[in-house]
Amino acid sequence: MKKLLLILCCFVFVGFCKADEIEVIKQRIAEWNWSNDINRTEIIRDAQKWTQTLQADQQWQDVDYKNPTRAIWTAFQHLKRVKEMTIAYTAPWSSLRNDEKTFEAIQNGLLFWNKAKMKNINWWWNEIEAPRTIGVILIMLERNNGKQLPGELFSSLVKQMDYKRTNGVTGVNLADFDTHIFYSGLLNQNEEEIRKGLENIFSINKATIKEGVQFDNSYAQHEIMLHIFGYGTEYLKVETYIGAMVADTKFAMKGEQLRTFTNFIARTLIPQIRGRYTNWTSFGRQIAREDFTDMKWLAPYFEKLILMDKMNTSIYQDAIERINQKKKPNFHIAELQKHYWNTDFTFYQNPVYQFSVRMSSKYTQQAETDLNGENKKGGNRSIGSYALLQDGTEYYNIYPVWDWRKIPGTTTLENYPLPDTKYLTPGKSVFAGGVSDGKTGVSAFLQDQFEVKAQKSWFMFGKEIVCVGNQIFTDKDDEVLTTVEQNFFKDKVTYRNCVDKYEVKEGQLVNSNDQQILLHRNTAYIFPEKTNLTISSQIQKGTWKELTELGSTEEKQSAVFKLWINHGKKVNNGSYQYFIVPGIRNVNRAKKITADFTIWNQKDVHAVYQKSSKKLMLVFFRPGEIELMGQMIKADRACTLLIENLEAQNPEVFVSDPSRKEKEVNLGIGKENIHINLPTDRAFAGSSVHYKNK
Repeated sequence: MKKLLLILCCFVFVGFCKADEIEVIKQRIAEWNWSNDINRTEIIRDAQKWTQTLQADQQWQDVDYKNPTRAIWTAFQHLKRVKEMTIAYTAPWSSLRNDEKTFEAIQNGLLFWNKAKMKNINWWWNEIEAPRTIGVILIMLERNNGKQLPGELFSSLVKQMDYKRTNGVTGVNLADFDTHIFYSGLLNQNEEEIRKGLENIFSINKATIKEGVQFDNSYAQHEIMLHIFGYGTEYLKVETYIGAMVADTKFAMKGEQLRTFTNFIARTLIPQIRGRYTNWTSFGRQIAREDFTDMKWLAPYFEKLILMDKMNTSIYQDAIERINQKKKPNFHIAELQKHYWNTDFTFYQNPVYQFSVRMSSKYTQQAETDLNGENKKGGNRSIGSYALLQDGTEYYNIYPVWDWRKIPGTTTLENYPLPDTKYLTPGKSVFAGGVSDGKTGVSAFLQDQFEVKAQKSWFMFGKEIVCVGNQIFTDKDDEVLTTVEQNFFKDKVTYRNCVDKYEVKEGQLVNSNDQQILLHRNTAYIFPEKTNLTISSQIQKGTWKELTELGSTEEKQSAVFKLWINHGKKVNNGSYQYFIVPGIRNVNRAKKITADFTIWNQKDVHAVYQKSSKKLMLVFFRPGEIELMGQMIKADRACTLLIENLEAQNPEVFVSDPSRKEKEVNLGIGKENIHINLPTDRAFAGSSVHYKNK
């Protein structure tokens, strides 16, 4: 008898433990929604308004229930308002907690949604956003000690969450879809259902050649389209949120899944943020959204990540300090250079600045235009555009007034219609990539798109960036322009050519054809050869509505610093070379920088040698040879090459294949012949290979 009682007690104890963990998770979910990204005053005010204005037919008069717009589903405002009332009714801090009129409005709002069975033409609203919103509403109501919904309505709403999956089978969409399965399991006290939801939510935490975290630690969505932010931050949100909710329970994320997820956040996503703001190169159509590059909202997620990932605590804490502007943008920023070979993206940072280059190739998708009415002008973003940030505000919300034909880094036609790179438009380049030693590197892009051909390279030596281009061709009777920069004008531009030094103030347009140096926003732009430049500090105007259907029609205007090279019309073998040197405030100091470098801008090869570091970087656009520093450098394959300690007996070599198709490369460096095998599998083709003769 005693033995039987002991067994029964064990079963009861196990049952209590199981129930207790589920209750803990539900409580965490409720607390998160009561506190995260909440303005308490606004919630109370809005909840009172929604309670008072809900009509007898259980609808709001100002909500359009029939408009099925893909981007913003107006009918969803109904469910959003019910959620806001639920927060006000259940949150411990709320003056409306357990208010009977508020509960009556919540119940009536849910009764309408339950019987109306609203649908949108965009699957995402039906299969992701609506079900998970219902789940959160029900969990908050259940965790409160006030009135509860009638059992029949509660069960019907839980059943309504169970949408059949028609999309959302990869990447963050998979995790977002299964969030409502996880919620349903919690509401049903069904451990099997909870595990089923979590299995898919956490399953995307592995490297893949499809949508999701790539083997190079970047993030791709919509096939292989770069999305470190945008879909990458959606990935961060769902994995951090769910991971934090189940932390320290038997359902917790752990092992390789936790390492893959946190490695992406700590070593790829966080470096893209300069102070409080991110660059515009690392995501897609979201560039058309006002305030999108403001990352202040990420701080609570990084706080949760500290609980999940103690190994990277200092990285998250430093990011929080920078985002909350308690520390400067350069606080604890280490030097880093990396080319992300899976997504055609290059990134560099040091305490002074960050620099990133977005390319595309036949292996990757270009940044999509006009998807769900967003990013109507951004078709030139995937052909070698770059962003340079020091304090992070250089481009913040500049996009309505941007001249989208002059995106920094690009070589384009002046009057060519802005191209469409709609959903799933692959790049055209057969040679887009880069090589890196971890702190410095070179990236290259062979352009043949939008009526312009060009060979372009970016050499990142640390303090200096050297931009080289040649073989620029077009048969169009239109000006070919290479845009050097376009950011917010600040204070003045200091300008110096071979003869004069003067200042460009706001509202000016200056043309010059000379060797020249410009200083703007503590950055030097140095043109060591005679270059046909245009400098603009004029007022530019535009609206968010021009970029996205949902944007404001209010006209914005700002003075914009715009700097570009004019190669002329019907260009045959145009070229350029210039330095970008952030952290420079003095023209005389800028003049001395070029003496440390030697540049070769030849038909088949771009090369730059830095004397002080004894470092040589080369781009072989075709097999060839070049004599540099008294040595013959040869490559029997097109490649990017970085040679350290060139004058040493055994120089250190890093090489990559931007074409992603070669199995090997044979190099000649002076008298030494080197054979290097190259990775060819999809996961690592294009990555850097290190060689050192021992």
